[in-house]
Amino acid sequence: MNLENIVAEVVAKEMAKERALLFKNLEEQITVLVDKVSSMKSYPLQSFVTEEVASELTGYSMPTLRKWRTYKKGPQYYKSEKSVRYKVQDLIEFMEKDRVITSGSM
Repeated sequence: MNLENIVAEVVAKEMAKERALLFKNLEEQITVLVDKVSSMKSYPLQSFVTEEVASELTGYSMPTLRKWRTYKKGPQYYKSEKSVRYKVQDLIEFMEKDRVITSGSM
């Protein structure tokens, strides 16, 4: 066996190891995504959700939502005694008002 064949064989083995590692990593990432998607809940537009769910749906932290309520900013909300609820439709409308249309979306 000449040097060229030996190098080719070593490179092929290393590439196979890298490929196997890449596929393993991809499989792990896909599993995480599938688990995350399957655990996500669907909320009807007219349903009311807690502050925690509103934070999860919008991506804004709960302290941010609380600060906005103090200053009468942010998405509309409903308050009964100490209970705060957001309507899913209101959250969507709030997020949509800041939508930026780019040339790629036409």
